[in-house]
Amino acid sequence: MALATGPNAKPPIVPFSSRLETGRALALDVWSIFNAANLPADCINLGQGYMNFPPPQWVRDAASEALNNV
Repeated sequence: MALATGPNAKPPIVPFSSRLETGRALALDVWSIFNAANLPADCINLGQGYMNFPPPQWVRDAASEALNNV
């Protein structure tokens, strides 16, 4: 996994799932470089790609609640 290292390295705000440690899920590509350079550190861009695993139940519950309260 490619994480920042060094004396000032900070752990991710939300830890990565262990299922992301293999494969190309955390590989650098043009979008990961662009987003890191242009988005705030606490922002998650959900606009590119598709998950290859189902979201956790708490994410589905939160999305359902948010959509039902619009």
